Amino acid sequence: SVGGGARGKVYFDKVRGQIAEFSPIEESLMTQRQGAAETATENTAYTIMIGTLAAVLIGGVVSWIVLRSIVQPVEEVASGLRKLAGGDLTVNIAVDSQDELGKMSENFNQAVSKTRQAMREVLSKTNRVAEGTHEIAQTREQKARDLELTRKHIRGGREEEGGRSRGGG
Repeated sequence: SVGGGARGKVYFDKVRGQIAEFSPIEESLMTQRQGAAETATENTAYTIMIGTLAAVLIGGVVSWIVLRSIVQPVEEVASGLRKLAGGDLTVNIAVDSQDELGKMSENFNQAVSKTRQAMREVLSKTNRVAEGTHEIAQTREQKARDLELTRKHIRGGREEEGGRSRGGG
């Protein structure tokens, strides 16, 4: 049993020696792993920051494009309405889309076109009324001249008859 104890001591001394050899190697590996983990953490943080910055920039650009696609047609319609309010019946808005803003622009153009057509009809009828009034005035003047001639003719005939009856009778 004593011999078994000596063998156990030798065995454990060998194990302790091997552990002593592996211990610095394990510490070195642990230091390398810890450095790699810290580098990975830093890289992840940079990646998240760059990704967030890129997302914010892309989101800003997309927002600006969407906002511009809405604001520009609304500004065009507002400009057209200002011109129309100022009396410009030649205003026309370019229709670039089939969405709500495109339909609004089309309806605006139709309203301007119908207003322009109505104004043409009013002007045409006003011209016809003016022409008719002018013709009536000319006819009235002609009738007045004819009536004056008739009156003078009638007076002239009475004066001749009156002169004959006085002098000749």
